[in-house]
Amino acid sequence: MRRLGKNWWIWGAVVAIIFQAVIVLLYPILIAPRFNKYTPLADEKIKKSILSMAHANGIPANDVYQVDASRQSDRVSERISGHRARHVER
Repeated sequence: MRRLGKNWWIWGAVVAIIFQAVIVLLYPILIAPRFNKYTPLADEKIKKSILSMAHANGIPANDVYQVDASRQSDRVSERISGHRARHVER
């Protein structure tokens, strides 16, 4: 910090932003599958609806997955995330 002088906080912010970007990109690929089991969504009606919404918004999704997160929490929630594939938590 002494070498960087008064602008040390700028370099700290740059490092923090890069770290956060890497985590956001790697989470759905490396971290989430270790703690959750993703399975393809069986209900074709819901799957078709989600994919049509994705395509209408320019998201190139090919499949929809669901994850049973009841072991982690007892709250009801939904989530869409992923890299290339979209995951729906139910």
